[in-house]
Amino acid sequence: MLGAVGDDPEDPGRPTVDILQGALDELYPEVSWKLEWDDVICSRAVSRIREERAKFAKRGVRYADNHFNDKKYYKGEHLRLSTLIASDTKYMLRKNGPAFYKDPTPRAVCRLQPDNPAYIKPRGYLESTAVIHTVSPVIGAGDWTLRVYKDEHNREKVDLSGLPVGALALAVTGVERGFKLHTTGVRTKPLEFSAANIGPVVAEYIESIKGLRASHWQSIITACGAAPVVAEAEEEDEDESLDGARGRMYIPSSSPCRE
Repeated sequence: MLGAVGDDPEDPGRPTVDILQGALDELYPEVSWKLEWDDVICSRAVSRIREERAKFAKRGVRYADNHFNDKKYYKGEHLRLSTLIASDTKYMLRKNGPAFYKDPTPRAVCRLQPDNPAYIKPRGYLESTAVIHTVSPVIGAGDWTLRVYKDEHNREKVDLSGLPVGALALAVTGVERGFKLHTTGVRTKPLEFSAANIGPVVAEYIESIKGLRASHWQSIITACGAAPVVAEAEEEDEDESLDGARGRMYIPSSSPCRE
């Protein structure tokens, strides 16, 4: 929901309108109000969405700024060690780096190929201190239920319908954006945290988040201070064909008892 805006000039905001209409219909089934993109309800909702989305941006930037305010990045009180900051930023933002993983690949071997015997695989994707810090205010305040089901190939899948996929994607995007401000070693100004600037990045993270297993989700939610409920999804009843069964559908009642 936090990322739903839409970019179709012929029908602006359609994804957001559809989501809001669904919520309105479910909460107030007796109301037949038809939402439009520029009406008062949508305008207020979009304003609220942007406010919430901006919080991920602020937390990501604040975390990165605080990280590089450590005294090890200064010579004396005021001289920032820009070369060290740039070097550490590069490591933080590696695809196996500390910005994204709880246990990143050690710096000494982070450039090796994964098939190299000396390579150490990172662990805890999206469980880094930076990501958990950025997303905790949302996930930590929610009630989450983990449900799994079997797909057509009998593989376990996670039901994502009630999980904070968008929030997690926005959080890691905020973290990436925050650290990128320090890429040169000199802190730069961030671009607006808008769909135009971050949309493709968020979409890529959503694709990777869709592949998380139930145990991984449980670990992330727990790290944020919430207690997820783990429940197996109910198996759907298989449709039974009536072919060949119609002639046997009648079940006579028991014979009356004789006195």
